[in-house]
Amino acid sequence: MVTRPARLFAATALLLAASGAAALASPEDLALAVTGGEQAVAPIPGGMALSREGQLVWSLLDARPEPRGRIERDVSAAVRGFYERRRYEPAWIDRRKPTAQAQALVSRMKKAAEDGLAPAAYAVPALDFFSLGDPQVAAEADVALSIAAARFIANLSAGRMDPAALGDNLGLRPERPDLAAALASLAAAPD
Repeated sequence: MVTRPARLFAATALLLAASGAAALASPEDLALAVTGGEQAVAPIPGGMALSREGQLVWSLLDARPEPRGRIERDVSAAVRGFYERRRYEPAWIDRRKPTAQAQALVSRMKKAAEDGLAPAAYAVPALDFFSLGDPQVAAEADVALSIAAARFIANLSAGRMDPAALGDNLGLRPERPDLAAALASLAAAPD
């Protein structure tokens, strides 16, 4: 027997897939959609006063499960550091619309095949998804774009696979750039 939460989860996944937004939607992200984005807000570290948008971004990052694998841990740490330096303010959304930097970044990631990477690995919600007036949706889209961008940068610089996953005998440790600094640079780029 299919439970009501399972049906809601499946229906939400189908809706997000139809809108082009499911590529980065994790079960946790979909669960937020099922619950209307309601979640407990834990205290902000250091007693930092945050804007409403900053609180939403912080809550999304705080609710993310611990990532598996070195590359995903690096991506997660970079995204957290990136937003912490911004006081958790959205980077890619301005007045519920995508910034020029967001549009350029999405356009570039869609061309990942030119670099031998699968564009689907860096898919983000459609840009019209950003223009919805719901602050929760805007925060979710902002965080999803940051995660996709950090993953794209990491994969471009050192590949999609961590050689250590094949064993310690290889001794290979590819150099990755400072992903948080790269995100900050992209968000502040003039075009």
